Amino acid sequence: MFRLQVILLSSFTLMGCQPDMPVAQAVSPSSTTAPVTNEQKVIAAIEANGCEMNISNMTTIIDQTGLSDSELAEVGASLESTGRADVSSVGRFRLTTGACA
Repeated sequence: MFRLQVILLSSFTLMGCQPDMPVAQAVSPSSTTAPVTNEQKVIAAIEANGCEMNISNMTTIIDQTGLSDSELAEVGASLESTGRADVSSVGRFRLTTGACA
């Protein structure tokens, strides 16, 4: 039985070395790659939730980003200070650029 398994394994290995077999092609990354930076994660999550973060969707957005409260606050402050978010209404954080302009 062991001998049969070795023969089958060897056959499968050799089949992979045949020159006429198709070779896997590299797939180029799509234009919609997943967000990488914390800022990109926050923007994507807020855009996906109607361009606004408020008390009703805050937990959802935090879960989608995977960031801690302090990381989220840091990104929020950066977005606000660069004019990409509006926090003029109490309890509301609204993106003002990109898909939310």
